[in-house]
Amino acid sequence: MIEEDPAVRKKLMVAGMEVQAVSNRLLGPRYLCVLNNPESLEMRGWSREQCAQRYQLGKPRSYIFVAYTAEQFKTREDLTTLLSMAEEAARNAGVAGFWIGCSCMPDADQIEEDVYRICDVIRGCTQLVIAIGPSASNPSIATADDMLQQWGARIWTFPEILLAPAGKPVLVSCSSKNFSFQLEKNQFAAKVWDDSEVSRQLIDHYEGNLILSRLELVTLALECLQTRQTTQYLPGDHSYALMGLLRIRPVVDRTDSAFQAFSRLSLANDSDRLLERLIATVPVHPSQPWHNMKDAYGVKLWDIEPNVGIAGIGEDDTVIIDGARGAFVRWKSFKRVASRKRQSWKRWAASILLRFSGLVWLISVAILTVGAIGPGVFFFLISTPAIIAAPYLVKLIFSGKLWGTQPWLFAFEGYLPIEDIEKHIFGGMLYRLEWSPYGSPLSRHKKNEHGECCGIDPTTDPQVGSLVERAKRARFGEPKVSCLAEDV
Repeated sequence: MIEEDPAVRKKLMVAGMEVQAVSNRLLGPRYLCVLNNPESLEMRGWSREQCAQRYQLGKPRSYIFVAYTAEQFKTREDLTTLLSMAEEAARNAGVAGFWIGCSCMPDADQIEEDVYRICDVIRGCTQLVIAIGPSASNPSIATADDMLQQWGARIWTFPEILLAPAGKPVLVSCSSKNFSFQLEKNQFAAKVWDDSEVSRQLIDHYEGNLILSRLELVTLALECLQTRQTTQYLPGDHSYALMGLLRIRPVVDRTDSAFQAFSRLSLANDSDRLLERLIATVPVHPSQPWHNMKDAYGVKLWDIEPNVGIAGIGEDDTVIIDGARGAFVRWKSFKRVASRKRQSWKRWAASILLRFSGLVWLISVAILTVGAIGPGVFFFLISTPAIIAAPYLVKLIFSGKLWGTQPWLFAFEGYLPIEDIEKHIFGGMLYRLEWSPYGSPLSRHKKNEHGECCGIDPTTDPQVGSLVERAKRARFGEPKVSCLAEDV
């Protein structure tokens, strides 16, 4: 039976088309392998039963969920052994039946929906049973631990562990060794998975020992899912596996790319603005895939507060944003920046001396030529120091605090020392520009004598300097370095 929540129905725009996102949830499995005389451990046999009507009438059956990987159970003989293991586990558990993928998804027209709704079946089981066996493709996997690790490396097995009944151990049954053992859920991170530091947080969340926000849950789950293996059925399989952990699940669209599938999932659960946060990250390197959420500044998605909204998802994995602000950037050349300063007595005195010192010096020369030695020497001694100090007076007039500047953004390809940039903008080196300490991942900074963070020339870092040198000879399509000068 499917329970449909009309409160969460909404319209999304994907590639210019309206897509109806509906939260469809199974109250129980559509089919179940029901045991013959389940109270008996001796009697064998089972039959597949359609259970939708029973769940609709409120008469559910108890069952175990049997998880396995096709990497270990491929042939008909393997599947026969697998079903025998499932029946034995169900009888030992004292339940009415078992659910297993190879038998409980018989309808070809429903198999796609069944695969992506397995999470609901897991939530309703009484116990999770993992069936493991030898790998035909990798004979080196011989021990039970190796088989279990191969099972745990598959993408669809990850949510099965997370959604298994909380507080109950998982039963692991090995076909080749003919033995079973129990493993606590909180031991899977250390014993089965390689990403224990991240995956343990998710297990603790579902066990109730650690409460993650939904944003943290999605971020960590996607990070784990992307490292796991799968035989791709649809490009968006990773997002559809993640979908099982969320409340609102959009309808599977076979035409979606991997990014579009994730985007529709994010938009359906848009209260966390997951996609808006994702596009605000700065990749560590240009070739970084979209699903790698590592940021060049080392921040997590929950550290980002987006200022734009997502209006839709277009073709070629493009994102249509709304509410973004733009700025004019001048690329073709530098331009003198208009500025405004307040008059001070120092600037007033310096301008008077600079303007009249030359005139006074000429007057002194004229007086000396007519023979008036005394007055001529007097005017000469007054004007000469001012002429000698002219460079300082010019700097005094044009430097100092600016009370208003014309806003400009200048950009150019390559690198220039900050002194040259300032000369092009202000006409001289007046120490008005500074390197940004966090303007980009290439920015560098240090502490000054007061313990304050201040930017330094990035090329003082040998790694950045080497990158700048390589960018000088970069060909089309290769990384280049650009500078952005801001004057506001």
